[in-house]
Amino acid sequence: MGKPVHAVTLNLATGVVSARDLTCGQFMKVVNSSYSGEVILRTFEGFVSITNPGNTWDRSCILEGVLLPKGTTINVVVGA
Repeated sequence: MGKPVHAVTLNLATGVVSARDLTCGQFMKVVNSSYSGEVILRTFEGFVSITNPGNTWDRSCILEGVLLPKGTTINVVVGA
């Protein structure tokens, strides 16, 4: 028996998805909000901004954005 497939709902007109559709470990660049441009990571409990780790959201957040494709490189500078 294979792994369950989680479908992400993509608005084909804009390429935008809801953060609620992400699975744990997926990254998204936020659009259409005061957090536009932030890269967020879906965690088990919710979301954390990789751009600004002080910004976190629970699973019910209403952020929208563009999925970062597999193979995308994210550079993190610690202690900056």
